[in-house]
Amino acid sequence: MAQTANLMFRAVGFEEALQARTPDGVALSRTAARDLRRLYAALEAGVPRALQLDADEAVALVDAVGAIKEEPRQALLWAKVSQVLARHGQPALADILASKLRTLTDLEALAVVDAVERCELLAGDQGERLRTVGLLR
Repeated sequence: MAQTANLMFRAVGFEEALQARTPDGVALSRTAARDLRRLYAALEAGVPRALQLDADEAVALVDAVGAIKEEPRQALLWAKVSQVLARHGQPALADILASKLRTLTDLEALAVVDAVERCELLAGDQGERLRTVGLLR
């Protein structure tokens, strides 16, 4: 049987939101665990099917998100990606990806960022990694 990870963290910046979702008599840790399960399920639903990327676009997206120094805000993901690509001499890809990313909801954009981060953690062929995380179909 697989061992369950025992995690510990402080609710810095989201304690009020966590308390607002926790019924009386229930530990905040149970609510946090439930909410993380929900979040990971939503992220596993993954990159929206409407985001159809070719190989060049998918690679550029991974490179651009990796180059964003601060935590990308989902609502502005399209703008940040566009800025990075334009600065790196890829204005055509910047425009294409901006138009595709601009239509995403915040949760869909978060799934894209999560997919990029998971892609970077995988070993092996880049095309296979992009397909594994749903950035390339």
